[in-house]
Amino acid sequence: MTERLTAAAHAVPALQPFVPGLRAAFAALTTCDAGPPAQRVHGDLHLGQVLRAGREWFVIDFEGEPSRPLSERRSAHSPVRDIAGMLRSFDYAARQRRPWRPEWARRCREAYCAGYAARAGWDPRKKHG
Repeated sequence: MTERLTAAAHAVPALQPFVPGLRAAFAALTTCDAGPPAQRVHGDLHLGQVLRAGREWFVIDFEGEPSRPLSERRSAHSPVRDIAGMLRSFDYAARQRRPWRPEWARRCREAYCAGYAARAGWDPRKKHG
């Protein structure tokens, strides 16, 4: 996170005043239960990366974010990153239909989180930290 903060502040100088506070917040994360352990993640997970066959879902793209260096893609990150990407993807998909179906997106998010919790042993709907 600190590397990304440094790069972002370098690219967007207007962020400089916020850097000290963000660094302090990042440091605080190491002193509390910030949730699930870090692991290798996809980094760009969304509905376009999966296929459904019957009742099964399959990830079809394992590359992640191709614009990121391979060393970064191989390093451990919070799985919440992929969960957030998939949950956001349900809203994008729901908004493609007219009229918009927010209830469909909510049911998809709930089912995804329940399935994730059943497999992972921790529930992304529960607050950590």
